[in-house]
Amino acid sequence: AEVIFVDDGSTDGTHDALMGAFGALNLPAITFRFEQHPQNRGLGAALRTGLGSAAGEVIVTTDSDGTYLFSTIPDLLACLKPGV
Repeated sequence: AEVIFVDDGSTDGTHDALMGAFGALNLPAITFRFEQHPQNRGLGAALRTGLGSAAGEVIVTTDSDGTYLFSTIPDLLACLKPGV
């Protein structure tokens, strides 16, 4: 599994906070990747950056605007099981 963070030009220290919180984690089953835009390029560019960095077969996107609750991700993934 991998988690890709795309900081789309924030100026509030988000990139450093993410690196501090997740960069030092030792979770062998999860790869953390950090992408950063020097300036805000918009949601589409952030998605393209993240999707371009992804190596997985299944990709789930989310954002800081709370488009949907993180707790719904397991339900989304369960739909990929055969017979569902």
